[in-house]
Amino acid sequence: MLNYCHSVWGAQNGAAKEGGSADGLFVYPTSSDELSVSIHNGCPCVKVDIDCEGMPPQFVYFFPISKRHLIVLKMEFDVYDSYDFYDPTLPLEEYSFEVKDRFMQDFRISLSERSKKELAATRPSIMDEVVET
Repeated sequence: MLNYCHSVWGAQNGAAKEGGSADGLFVYPTSSDELSVSIHNGCPCVKVDIDCEGMPPQFVYFFPISKRHLIVLKMEFDVYDSYDFYDPTLPLEEYSFEVKDRFMQDFRISLSERSKKELAATRPSIMDEVVET
């Protein structure tokens, strides 16, 4: 997940290696301490928040479905060029977060029994480490 962050946002910032910092517009996790781990509707999930000054935020959700497979859900708030996402006279920011939150409340991944067993064997304590969202 950190490799994904580095390859997408770190490279744009000019960071030479994963976990390295460089002056750039994007603020993204560079260590595992900065990742948000939870159980989302019964499925383990790692959430990454990406900020860029003057631009709408981005969110990436990683859902492990086996030892070697992830479902990656990337959400971006986008606006037409003529609008400012942070304009206090427009409710774009507030509305965008409401839509994202409603979508995520309804978003479900149903893991097979095989996937559940495989994930439990891979990370047996994951249920103790995270909170239900």
